This record gives sequence, C-alpha cells and structure tokens, in this order.
Amino acid sequence: MSVIKLIIFDAGGVLYNGNQKIVDKAVKRFLRKHGVYDFDMNDRAWPKIERLVKIGKISLKEAHERWLEAVGLRKGLLREWQDDNRKETWGKVKRTARINRLLGN
Repeated sequence: MSVIKLIIFDAGGVLYNGNQKIVDKAVKRFLRKHGVYDFDMNDRAWPKIERLVKIGKISLKEAHERWLEAVGLRKGLLREWQDDNRKETWGKVKRTARINRLLGN
C-alpha cells in the first residue's frame, strides 16, 4: 500500500510551464468544431466563471458546464471538451526544468 507523503498545489508555473496561447487555441478549435465563432462571448464568460472556481464556490466540472452553456453549447458536450482539453492543452504543457530532481524523482 502506498502512502501519500506530500501534496503540492501548483500556482504560477512552479511545477509546469503552460502557455495561454495553447489554451486559447484548444478553446477556439473546440468552439469552431461546434459552430461557435463568437470568441468574444467566450472571453466575457470564462473569467466570471473561473473566479468562482478559484474561490471554491463551484467545481471545475461545473465551471466547464456553465462555460459550455454561456457560449451556446449543451452541457452534454462536457466529456468531449474534457477529452479535447486533455489532449490539446495538457499534452503540450511541459514540466519546469529540473523539477524531477527537486521533488526527488
């Protein structure tokens, strides 16, 4: 049986380096695939929803459901968005240099 020894909350690119351009590209690709071309609507909706996640008022799942509805899509597309987001965004985010050594891996 394994025992969790440490939990780290990553904030501000400590463990992983991301790029907002990667996220924006994934969002636009998903929206276009479903016939949504009003990207300003997305830019207005997401910051308000994201704020609720950051303060713990809603889960990330609920945030994504609200986002889908805010841009005119069905909540039923959540699983597809999660899969696309995982492939398009998280597959391209890189670990910060030398992080494995720092964490003892």
